[in-house]
Formats: sequence, structure tokens, C-alpha cells
Amino acid sequence: MVFRADTRRMTSLARTRVLLAALLVPLAVSASAGTESPRCSPPAPRDLGSPASFATDLVGSLGRALDGVGRVDTTRAQAASGLIPVVGLIQEDFACAARFVAPYEKSKSESIRTAARNLAKKYGALSRSLDGQLAWLRYVDGPEPDPARAEALLEKAVARKDEASEAVALAAVESLGVVVELRDGKPTGRLRLTGVERKKLETTILEKFGDAVRAGPSTENDFATNAAAGWYQVLANEEFRAGDEK
Repeated sequence: MVFRADTRRMTSLARTRVLLAALLVPLAVSASAGTESPRCSPPAPRDLGSPASFATDLVGSLGRALDGVGRVDTTRAQAASGLIPVVGLIQEDFACAARFVAPYEKSKSESIRTAARNLAKKYGALSRSLDGQLAWLRYVDGPEPDPARAEALLEKAVARKDEASEAVALAAVESLGVVVELRDGKPTGRLRLTGVERKKLETTILEKFGDAVRAGPSTENDFATNAAAGWYQVLANEEFRAGDEK
């Protein structure tokens, strides 16, 4: 009888590790950002009406989101109790990302104001979406968690997180409308950026997200990198001329 109880306990622990991996691998890929308490101090906007200023802070917001994505080390087994505070930090990272763009909700430019409001809202929803992950971690960290119940909580948490992260990426890419000049809803082939501003943004994206952005969005990337890749593809596209080019 004791042997059977121990066997059930071992099976439960093994399932917990599998469940942890299933949820956290899509969320985080490295421990580069560490688990220290985050400091949220986005730079003050240079100009609420400037497309270049908004684009710079949008890329900064994606960078902060990437920091959150990298907080969990998925290369080693970890107890749920140790991951609970880390997920809390990730939530703070995503909330901080929203604060990079939130000031632009007061912009006199309708396109900037709309893009900022939409993206900040999506970041907030992403931060809150991790409540499901926390609920699941607390459950599997409790005494004798039921595997079926744990799996149900996991599936719900994954679906909510995936939906929220995809919404952030989409909102960030849609914000390209701020820097791409449109006429009758179609690109004119010109950017609302100078050549210097354009190059600086390209360089910033490459430094933060790496060469993966050159190939465009991919299922191998996290949501922040895919959004940055979408921006890079437009900025690096020679068919678009900078605003100060003839």
C-alpha cells in the first residue's frame, strides 16, 4: 500500500514537471534577464506628436517585454514555488512595457494616440493574462494536486496567455501606420521618418532582438521578437523612402 502511494506521488511529480515545461517553454527561452526586482522607468517621450519618438518608445516597450519573456530558465527543472515570484516579475515587465507607450495617448496626432491606446491596453491584458498561470502554479504547488485538474488549469492558462501575446504583437505591427505614409488607406512608398531616424531604429532592433528579425516573423520566435521583426521588415525595405529622401 505504501509502495502504491509513493508511486502515485512520483507520477504526480513527473506530470507536474511536464506541465511546467508545456506552459513555460512558449513563454520564456532563457534566463538572461535574471529574477531581480524590475525597475520600471521608461524614458520621458521626446515629442508626443513625433512618429520617430513614438516608434522609438514602441521598440523600447517590445524590448522590455522581451526582458520578461527571458526571465525563466527552461533548461532546468524548477519547483512551482520558485516560479511563482518570477511570473509576478514577468507581469510587472509587461505592465512596464505599457508605460513606454501610454504617454502618447495624449498626443494630438490621431494615429499616434490611437496606436498608443491600443497597444497599452493589449500590454495590460497580457500582464493580467498571467493570473491564470499563477493560479495553476499555486495549485500544482499545493498538497496532492489532481493531475486532471492541473491539466485543465494549464490548458486555460496557455490559451489565455497565447491569445493575449498574439494581440500585443498584432497591435505593435498595426502601429506601423504611424510611420508609414498612407493615402486613401494605401502606402505611398514613403516613411514619416528621416533617413537617420530610420537607421537608428533598425540598429536598435538588431541590437536588442538579434539577426532573427532579418528573416521576418517566425513560429520559432516569441511574440515580442515577431513584432520587432515586422517593424524591421518595413524599416529595412528599400522600396520605402525616408521622409527626407527625394
